[in-house]
Amino acid sequence: MKTPAFWRWFTANENKLKQIHTLPKSGQEELLYWLNKHLEYHNPRIKPQLHISADNNGPPTLTFAVYSDHEIRASILHLLETAPPYKDWIITASQDENLDESSKRQQSQEEQDIQDLIKYLDSYS
Repeated sequence: MKTPAFWRWFTANENKLKQIHTLPKSGQEELLYWLNKHLEYHNPRIKPQLHISADNNGPPTLTFAVYSDHEIRASILHLLETAPPYKDWIITASQDENLDESSKRQQSQEEQDIQDLIKYLDSYS
């Protein structure tokens, strides 16, 4: 099974992602923009969620969020099956979203995704 280009980008940037808390806000936004953009090339309806502790407490986690859409399950499974082994990462998928989150996704999708990721990262600072 062919490895999606997303994993090549992720492999090249995994250390930078693990240290995202040390980057200036503009660097964080740029890195998260490219994370979203490279995943969008694979499937624009899959959204990443990063869980990275600022004090390196626990392994970093990359979760692919489906947002209540069963049709893209095969695309996520393909991503998970083609992921290279990462000894320091937990890579998983989830399918959950409430009505408020669904409404937010309709607004400025790319910008909102980046802001969500930054908010998530800030919650671990």
